[in-house]
Amino acid sequence: MTLEDQSGRVRLVGEIISKASVVTGVIIGALGMETPAGDFEVIDYCLPGLAPQRERKLAPNAMDIDGRSRGSSVQGTEGCRLQALHRPQENGLV
Repeated sequence: MTLEDQSGRVRLVGEIISKASVVTGVIIGALGMETPAGDFEVIDYCLPGLAPQRERKLAPNAMDIDGRSRGSSVQGTEGCRLQALHRPQENGLV
């Protein structure tokens, strides 16, 4: 695994970081020290989390996260008319 910033790149080594499951582009805080070989030995790391959110009261007509209005339910697709996308005519004219 490699850590990169505006000053360059350094290879991260150590037992704790070798077990980490991260992907390219993840922001990470790493605690450790540089080894004589020029690698960075990680003794601890942290990943960002979500900030605490305060609970908010919903307006009576607000949509809930499951897609249903408060106080009523969402009906199925009865009455919806779906149309296929327009396709060019088969004679080659577009």
